[in-house]
Amino acid sequence: MAGSQNCGLNIFQWNCTGLFAHLNEFKQHLAQNPYDVICLQETFLKPGKNFTLPGFTVIRKDRETSRKGGLITLIKDSLNFTEINNARCDRVYIS
Repeated sequence: MAGSQNCGLNIFQWNCTGLFAHLNEFKQHLAQNPYDVICLQETFLKPGKNFTLPGFTVIRKDRETSRKGGLITLIKDSLNFTEINNARCDRVYIS
């Protein structure tokens, strides 16, 4: 709607089933859709594999004991957030 301002967050959630296998598809989608927070599941990334996205902070939870699994949360650099690490439950609060 013309003249209106969106005050919410644009959030994208995707089970990518291997991030690097679908990296071109992911980049193409991002080029056409602006997001503030991106949540990716089943990234299949391991700790030694680097992943960055310009303009975003990357929070990763790699699964080290299996070939599959893994989570990435990407948070736009302009957003204030706090990552809370807890042995029983990991959370990210965006303010």
